[in-house]
Amino acid sequence: MALLLTAYALTASAFLIWLTAGRDSPFVERLRSTLEYEPISPALLNMWTICCSNLIVIDLRLSGGVEIAQGIPDALRMARGDLTCVLLWLPPGSKLVVYEDRNLEPFDSRTESILSSFGIRTVYFLEGGLAAWQRIYPLHSTNCISAAPVPGDVGQRN
Repeated sequence: MALLLTAYALTASAFLIWLTAGRDSPFVERLRSTLEYEPISPALLNMWTICCSNLIVIDLRLSGGVEIAQGIPDALRMARGDLTCVLLWLPPGSKLVVYEDRNLEPFDSRTESILSSFGIRTVYFLEGGLAAWQRIYPLHSTNCISAAPVPGDVGQRN
């Protein structure tokens, strides 16, 4: 009888843990380290720059790569390798839009875990990168704000 009672208690405990894990509990959220990458159009990004107060736009550059002098207004320009250092300064719950010259490559697991710890579950990326923005909004392209020095960058700030 004791064996049957022990088996029942273990089964019931496992079932309750399974039910709890299916919900969005803080424990389960910490275990999930994958981010969703959502493409957005230049038009939607333009609208967000006007109406979203928690929007942070990051212009990623390859360290030592060819620099483009123009970018999206108020975007933070940084090398991809410096991203994890800058993420530590993000306000929790920020809406993050990241773009590169063409298309965005997924982040490494360390960067994803930092973003998840700040409550960011979705990273929006500009579909087509900076080139798509410049085709639609050529007059809206200005110098970006450098968050960290990029090799070959002249360090201009607005």
